[in-house]
Amino acid sequence: MSTNGSTGEASDEDAGATIRAASGMPLAGLTLEAIVSGKVQPGDISISADTLLRQARIAEEAGRVALGGNFARASELVGVPDDVIIDTYELLRPGRVSDPQVLLERARMLREEYGASRIADFLVEAVEVYRRRDLFRKRY
Repeated sequence: MSTNGSTGEASDEDAGATIRAASGMPLAGLTLEAIVSGKVQPGDISISADTLLRQARIAEEAGRVALGGNFARASELVGVPDDVIIDTYELLRPGRVSDPQVLLERARMLREEYGASRIADFLVEAVEVYRRRDLFRKRY
């Protein structure tokens, strides 16, 4: 296995040997045979935070900083329950919230309960943008 000289990590070409699903199953274990035999469970096809952070690093090294930021934020959402993610998405839709404090409280909750500081920062930034664009009018 070759390594990245600057970090000592497996190179991108050899990453399949070290990538694991959220369950811990190695990528190599996700075979058709394993699926058919029932050895693969739903958690075995969920991406891990580590894999998303690896993707973030690769994107940033390729000069795709915005994409890298998206992957890094996504890595924080791996541990957040689906219902919280969906509810947060709904809160972010313009015209759904009339009080900026609702989004700021959600940012606090995501930061403190789930360690999702990048997502929390994103929500705080959204509050500022929504204020400038007058999007805190309850429309729906």
